[in-house]
Amino acid sequence: MKIQRIEIQNFRGFDHFTCDLTDPCLIVGNKGSGKTSLMEALAIAAGSLFLGFSDIPSRNIHKEDVRRIGNEPGKVPTSQYPVEICCQGIVNGQEIDWKRTIEKENSRTTMKDAKKIQTIGQQIQKQSSAGKEILLPIVAYYSADRFWPNKLLKQVTIDKPGSRSKGYVNWLNPPANTTKLWNWLSWMEFSARDKGKPLEIFIAVKKAIADCSDNVQEVTYDFNENELLFQTRDRGMQTFWMLNDGDRNLVGMVADIAYRCVNLNPQFNAEAIEQTPGVVLIDDLELRLDSALEKNIMNKLRQIFPMIQFIGTTQSPLITEEIEPQQIVNLKSL
Repeated sequence: MKIQRIEIQNFRGFDHFTCDLTDPCLIVGNKGSGKTSLMEALAIAAGSLFLGFSDIPSRNIHKEDVRRIGNEPGKVPTSQYPVEICCQGIVNGQEIDWKRTIEKENSRTTMKDAKKIQTIGQQIQKQSSAGKEILLPIVAYYSADRFWPNKLLKQVTIDKPGSRSKGYVNWLNPPANTTKLWNWLSWMEFSARDKGKPLEIFIAVKKAIADCSDNVQEVTYDFNENELLFQTRDRGMQTFWMLNDGDRNLVGMVADIAYRCVNLNPQFNAEAIEQTPGVVLIDDLELRLDSALEKNIMNKLRQIFPMIQFIGTTQSPLITEEIEPQQIVNLKSL
């Protein structure tokens, strides 16, 4: 799955805007230029796949997404309609276009022009539920509000692998998935002990986590303490919760993406991380990262997850330096 082009009208601060999207793609611009608004529109676009799922919610156009004009003193701002998000892309090997719209005030987001992607969603969920080893694309949005907590909010329990659609749970708010991720890690460690050797899929996830930061040398899981442990170059052995905010957010995001990949496509076993395609949106790529991590983040993500289209936003020149000019969408202030 890839999004190749998006066109939006009357969405937040955008009157009308169109851009082509590469793989990967970096959206740059000053504060207030519309980077987050474009990412929210892309979340609506990518999440349209879930219109065909019975148990995973899509992202609709909300009231606060409607563009308003007329902020002069004494005047009441007026909402502008229609609000449209039009896309072209490749979904399940098919080149298609789809559109989500709010046509007028107090109306709902339409699905009539998104039948193609809705039908594809229905088909892949049906085939997956029937046990067919079809390829499921990852779809996830890591907003600028993402923050992995410095402790688990719920008790960890052993969680056996279940429905492949678990890889889509909380796709709009991945940090809310932290306990599910830890439950899965507990099950992997339990299975490794029971079989007398670690599972290949578990080794692959831990390797993906270790590869995301040059400061991390090795990743292990302490089953008794329910702790993900990191052998770091600068501070020795640390738990996930002891990492600084930047490392914890990057490690948490990479661990979450890897977890989703292996749940969505278990038929690939350890190769699921490298074989899973899809669209991952990351707003504010440099969030809480130090300069060393900033400089290599897009390359690191592409190396670990080579089949995923990463679309991210940034104001950091360190990140834009590692991307080809044709892979950058430069927004002007609205």
